[in-house]
Amino acid sequence: YEPFVIQGVDSKVFGHDLLSIVGQELGEYQVLHDYYEKMGNRTAACLMALEVVKPSEGEDKKAQVERLDSLLELYGDLSEAGEVAIERYQVMDRKYDTFTTEEKINFIHHALDKWGSWKRTNILKNFEAALTRPGYTVGGDVKVINYRVVTPMTDQQLPLRNLRNITGLNMKVYAVKAKGDIDINPDYEYGYKKIKPLLGKVVYETSRQFSVHQPYEQFEDSLTIEGLPVGVYMLEFSTNPNTVVTRRLYYVTDVFVVEESQPDDNMRIVAVKASTGQPIASAKVRVRINPGLSTEKSHYLTTDAKGQCFFNIESRRCDVFAYTDTDQASPEQSCYD
Repeated sequence: YEPFVIQGVDSKVFGHDLLSIVGQELGEYQVLHDYYEKMGNRTAACLMALEVVKPSEGEDKKAQVERLDSLLELYGDLSEAGEVAIERYQVMDRKYDTFTTEEKINFIHHALDKWGSWKRTNILKNFEAALTRPGYTVGGDVKVINYRVVTPMTDQQLPLRNLRNITGLNMKVYAVKAKGDIDINPDYEYGYKKIKPLLGKVVYETSRQFSVHQPYEQFEDSLTIEGLPVGVYMLEFSTNPNTVVTRRLYYVTDVFVVEESQPDDNMRIVAVKASTGQPIASAKVRVRINPGLSTEKSHYLTTDAKGQCFFNIESRRCDVFAYTDTDQASPEQSCYD
């Protein structure tokens, strides 16, 4: 049929015929399956049967798996049934709460043992690598991770979640020569380069060793940071075996800020002691209007005896940084009126 059709690598499955091209373009997979089954071409029949039973959106995943299992039973003696196995795993993977990780791993091992000669089964090996990739998460919420704030000399328990395929986790706490308004994320390479010259000595260090788990099993644990004096710190986490080192800023401060919208575009700013809730008189407050833009402006205020000050909002975008002479570690807060 050349030059209308050029013979490809996979056309041999269909005997290099034109029927397979036309039929697939028309989506007539059932017709093709029946034809190839009648002609004794079980390989082509297997691949067309897969197209017939491929799952539709919203369909019950257990039912989808049962249909694919029927194909594997019917055509399991063919290496090309590996394509059915790939589809079966992908169905399992799309509905994470229907199949356990152990069930997924067991199926991958079964499929590789039986259809490992199929040219595309490396896909299953990649899925297994993803399911057993070492990893962990410190904390649960993104904001809690990146901007953890704690009062001075207070022990802090850090939850460790999604731990997988690691035997231990190490944490170092560095003092940072910076105020709470530092605008650097040390978890990115460029951020770490910027903050590195500001790092002081390690002020606290601890490790956690974990009991034996399956490589794919996710589990939880925790680390405790002992109480630290007022200041900005950087937490650095590493694992055994080695994974990517992660870093987070950590703020130890007794200054807590509350912003409250007022009539006529005014904003009430209150500085209180985080440990007692009592107002902080004579606290300094910096309000940055349009932070990061060419129109950025800074305004400096001082709280009254009730720990409050008022400001007329010139823009709907502003950042507030409150501090005292002895505590400048409270993180800058964004407020959008």
